[in-house]
Amino acid sequence: MPLLDKKSPLDDLNKMHDDLGLQYFESQRFWRNRAPFFNFKINRYFHLLRTRRLPFPAPKKYSQAPRFALALQPELLQVPFSTLLATRRTRRESRPGSRLDFSRFSTWISCGSGSQHLFANQTVEARRLSERITRTTAAPGGIYATELYFINFSLEEIPKGLFHFDPIRGEAELIREDASRELARSLLPGDQPISALENAAGLVIATCVFERLRAKYGTRYLRFACLEAGTAYQSLDFAACALDLMFYPQGSLYEKEVCDTLGIDGLSEGIMWGALVGP
Repeated sequence: MPLLDKKSPLDDLNKMHDDLGLQYFESQRFWRNRAPFFNFKINRYFHLLRTRRLPFPAPKKYSQAPRFALALQPELLQVPFSTLLATRRTRRESRPGSRLDFSRFSTWISCGSGSQHLFANQTVEARRLSERITRTTAAPGGIYATELYFINFSLEEIPKGLFHFDPIRGEAELIREDASRELARSLLPGDQPISALENAAGLVIATCVFERLRAKYGTRYLRFACLEAGTAYQSLDFAACALDLMFYPQGSLYEKEVCDTLGIDGLSEGIMWGALVGP
């Protein structure tokens, strides 16, 4: 969990919970007292954006990493939404003997906060000339603080290793080549995930860059971080249903080990959820 702000004098009016998560929500009970200050802060944030004195938050980019273009097939997603709602289930096992091909994987992961131009056969440059780039999931204030990483076990079209998803250009950036199924096994506790791991194609991990949200929302950033991470998860969940994929969430990742693997500090950028994906 990210660091919480120091206690306000208002927090001494009530007994704080021992649980860190409850402390956060307890602190929000006094939002009415703090609202004028944070409304001023939010207005100033937008003023700095409009006057270009503050850059608009952009996705992470590993400029020196090898990049692999995703192979999208949006026609695979032609499933009525009512059907997805009625048939959505969490599948915890891959189909034995089946293989997840790169096109289905590319289409699937692009649904998790990818750029909509990827589904319109437009280049990034053409989209920028016509209008602002829009994304496939919602985000508080359009900030998009969620980042997606993927440890590839068995996709043959790209190397085995740890990738970061570039949602604007639709590319996978190889940031670590020694990541493997054995590494993923060390990040997951318990027996059931390990069983599902054997036939999975990879492990997807979602993080949040908290500082992007703190700049606008102050102490309420954690609520918006959870909201955005949830929208990305549900988009991937529906896409997995449409593509008939296993998408098995893992809420008990070993957080320190995962942060070390991704090269993040767990404070300015922290783990939100992880999930195994497979055929």
